[in-house]
Amino acid sequence: MPLEQNQATGSARQPAIGDITIRIPAQNFVNATNAMRALGVVRGDTTTTEDVSQEYVDLQSRLRNLRAEQNVLLALFGRAKTIKDTLAVQGQLSNVEGQIEQITGRVKFLDARTLFSTVTVHLQEPGVTVIATVHEGPSLGGAWDTAKTGLVRLAGAALITALWALPFAVLGLIGLVVWRRARGPAPQL
Repeated sequence: MPLEQNQATGSARQPAIGDITIRIPAQNFVNATNAMRALGVVRGDTTTTEDVSQEYVDLQSRLRNLRAEQNVLLALFGRAKTIKDTLAVQGQLSNVEGQIEQITGRVKFLDARTLFSTVTVHLQEPGVTVIATVHEGPSLGGAWDTAKTGLVRLAGAALITALWALPFAVLGLIGLVVWRRARGPAPQL
């Protein structure tokens, strides 16, 4: 259904555009994207993946080590005899438990990212002008243009610096002349 814009003011209706982001189970990714492609004209398609297996293995290893440390600290906490010892162990235990919670949260986040795929669909009604951006690769002409632009900017910065420093240089020169005259002539050998 077309979206009406500016209904209250009675302005002319413009074609509607918008983005929709959905999360779908990873095993349904291909079927869902194929179904979406069938709904209209596909003007572009980008799929990206991110390998998080190394991070996941590292987090699991850190989590095991922190839980072992937590168990040792809990045993020490139970055997603490003084308030000073109890507070020292409790401080370390709180730190370890905080790290465990942080890593557990990251593991849950990675689990959710691997269980679901995120799909963003850009929708537009017929009549919307699409401005495509063209990404050119490196070229000699582009490098030359960049070098010219950099040179012009560098010259402009040098000119601004020189104009800014000129009054100070003149004042310094005048001060030097006055100082030499006040000092008198240099002794003759």
